[in-house]
Amino acid sequence: MMLRTLVLVVGVGVAAVGCDGGDDTPARCTNTAALATVFPADGEVAGFTVAAGSTFETASTKNDLVALIDGAADPFTDNGFVTWGRQHYTDGSNTLDYQVYQMPSVAANETTWAAELDPAKSYRQSQVAGGWTDVAGIGDAARVANGGAAVWWYGVRKCAYQVDAHITDLSGTKSDATKTAAETYLKAAVAKIPE
Repeated sequence: MMLRTLVLVVGVGVAAVGCDGGDDTPARCTNTAALATVFPADGEVAGFTVAAGSTFETASTKNDLVALIDGAADPFTDNGFVTWGRQHYTDGSNTLDYQVYQMPSVAANETTWAAELDPAKSYRQSQVAGGWTDVAGIGDAARVANGGAAVWWYGVRKCAYQVDAHITDLSGTKSDATKTAAETYLKAAVAKIPE
C-alpha cells in the first residue's frame, strides 16, 4: 500500500484579540479563537484521524518555535507571531502535519505571507522548485509549490490566520490524488478558522 505524508502549516494573524481594523482589513475579520479550537478533532475531516502517537504541540516564544520548526520560523518570528500549534493526522494513505500560526494583526499576517516568497527570508521558499501557483477556493489566498521529488507545499491565508501545508507522497512520486487529499483537507480545516 502506498503511504503518503501530508504536512500542513497554518499561520494565524490576529490583532490583539481580533483583526487590526485597518482599512485593508476585511470587515468579516473580527473574531479569534483559542488556537486548539482551529484544529480538526479526530475524524472531523472525513477520512482523517489524529495519527497514532501524535500529541498537540504548541509554541509561544521565538526560541520554542525555532526549536520545533527550525528555519521555517523566521518570517513568522520576524513579524511577531503570537502562538503556534501542530497536530499530525492520517487518512491511511497520507500523513498530515498541520500547523497554525497566530500573528498579532492581519497586517502582520499579510507581511509574513509576502515574506515567505523571499528566499532570503524563508527557508521554505529557498527549497521551492518552480515557484508558487495560486489555488482557488481555500481561505482568502492559497498557493501550492513543488517542494521536491515527492513533496507539495501549500500556503493558505485567511483573515489573520495563515496556513502553510506540505504533502509528501511516501511512494516517492507525486499524483493528483496527493494534491486532492491536501486540498480537500485544507478546505475543511481552514473553514474552522474564525472570521
